[in-house]
Amino acid sequence: MPSKDPAFLFYPSDFLTGVAGLTMEERGQYITLLCLQHQSGGLTEKTIRLTVGSVSVDVLSKFHLCENGLYTNKRLEVEVQKRIQFVESRRVNGKKGGRPSKSLGYPVGYPNGKPSENLVRDINIDSIIKEIEELNSIVVKAEEKQFYMFLIVEMSKVFKEKNPEYPFSQTEDFHACLDIAYNIAELKNWTKHEVVNGKMNECLESWRVIVDFIKEDGWLNTRSLSDISSVKEWQRLVMKMNAVKKEKKKKSIIV
Repeated sequence: MPSKDPAFLFYPSDFLTGVAGLTMEERGQYITLLCLQHQSGGLTEKTIRLTVGSVSVDVLSKFHLCENGLYTNKRLEVEVQKRIQFVESRRVNGKKGGRPSKSLGYPVGYPNGKPSENLVRDINIDSIIKEIEELNSIVVKAEEKQFYMFLIVEMSKVFKEKNPEYPFSQTEDFHACLDIAYNIAELKNWTKHEVVNGKMNECLESWRVIVDFIKEDGWLNTRSLSDISSVKEWQRLVMKMNAVKKEKKKKSIIV
């Protein structure tokens, strides 16, 4: 199991703006709790009290209370995921011999010539969120829009990295990714809301495992993201993964 990442990106200007209304003691408590979340994950009330003592309402308001009873700072979750993606990209480039030389032609990317980092360029995020709300019968809070977009864009990038020739469609595939995230939540006994509130990193890690499996399966590898998100194909995927897991367990017992 890989060791815990010892660092996350810290933006002094954002931090100072965010703690402008806090006392020096409260600021110390806040940064301490952020560091603790980074190292240990969601925080219980008991952990918070044992670590920094009594905290004010202002400090606690910086953390979201998830349905599992844990407190998490959503901005930190996003920054941790960005760090994971950055480290992984450096690892992949290292395997290829380092940073690739600049091309004189169009950048490597999607069929429309856009690089993978620009999945959300030239689209109206509000319109995507509105469609997500209508299709999933949910209401996305204004402060949560960036987290929904971050999740579905990262899921799309994971799939495209394994399937570079896939004809990505923002209209269809962004919605499919959210449906898949909800399917993962159901398997994990999470609520749908937890995929962007406390379980985002775990959801993305599960999706990476699933995409690796899809890539090696002759049938699933020919399916679109919309296909995979459908009930029939998702059931097929889960059954196949469970069958492989059982077979590996059986072989390990025999050996």
